Amino acid sequence: MLLVQNILVILVSFSYLISAEQQNKYEVYQKLQQDLESMKFENEARFKKTDTKISNMEGRISQQDEIIRKQQELIKRLQRNQELQKHTRQVSVQKKVALTYRTSGDQSSLGADHTIKFDRRITDVFNSYSSSTGIFTAPVGGYYAFVLDTRTLPGRICWIDAVKNGVPIATNYMEAPSGQEDSETSFAIVRLDTGDQVWVRNKVYHGHSCGLDDLANFSGFLLYQDL
Repeated sequence: MLLVQNILVILVSFSYLISAEQQNKYEVYQKLQQDLESMKFENEARFKKTDTKISNMEGRISQQDEIIRKQQELIKRLQRNQELQKHTRQVSVQKKVALTYRTSGDQSSLGADHTIKFDRRITDVFNSYSSSTGIFTAPVGGYYAFVLDTRTLPGRICWIDAVKNGVPIATNYMEAPSGQEDSETSFAIVRLDTGDQVWVRNKVYHGHSCGLDDLANFSGFLLYQDL
């Protein structure tokens, strides 16, 4: 608006300059020069104020950007802390499963698919093995390790499997010469869902009668639980 007014002033001054008498033209010219100088100073002052406002706005925008950046960093730290706390809670409630059982006496005549019952409890942290059925039942899902150690009666041939839900996961094959024993140890790592079962059974090998002494033992433990 002020620029329009300045232009109008210039136009009016020129018009007056053209129509003025010769003696007044010099005075009008001086007045026009003064008006132009005044307009120049006013415009320079206005531009300076505008530059100052723009500079101030840029400064405020820069401050806002810095605030936003710090807030984003804070949000990321909070998210990492929440994830760490969640993981810590999950680890803190992880169940502990560990067991070792042995047989209390010789088992001289084992039939086909006969479940071998380890009835001497050494340790069972979660009470997950039943000595009456010979079955371990997984209390939680995760990865488990099992160790099967067996020894035959003299002169016996045995094929002993550790099975998960009926599927073999480890095998002890022993062939003892007459008058001597033979022993075998196997190890397996397997993933179990909650409720999966593991047990040890005899597999008749070519009709041979298997017999185990009282040194057989079965152990297992939870490596890590599903999160």
